[in-house]
Amino acid sequence: FEVKNEFYVTNLDGKQRGGHAHRTATQAIWCINGTMTLEIETTNHEVLSGINAAHIILLPPKLWVTLAQFSKDCFYVVWSSEPYDESDIVRDKNEFFQWHGRYPSPVETFGNELVIGDALGAL
Repeated sequence: FEVKNEFYVTNLDGKQRGGHAHRTATQAIWCINGTMTLEIETTNHEVLSGINAAHIILLPPKLWVTLAQFSKDCFYVVWSSEPYDESDIVRDKNEFFQWHGRYPSPVETFGNELVIGDALGAL
């Protein structure tokens, strides 16, 4: 996808990021250094998680994503298919679960250690 927004995140020790879903934006997250936990929740309440280090994770819209358990040296970048638009973000989990009643698109990964797309297909 064409990158229309980009931001870098560091100094995360003990913090949590995300905790929301996007209506239309596709995002790619690249953990450049360190490790973190990426938790992905579908509208059917399934939770998938994995440790991401030096991988690029492609996240289509309609997934509830939370990033946590950052190592002290964690540094990551996020690329988005859309410019920042607060109206594209669903921050209320109840609204997220009422939003649509089917699985979102599979998540893809560039690397072979964290393949969330296969896990979603198995649910």
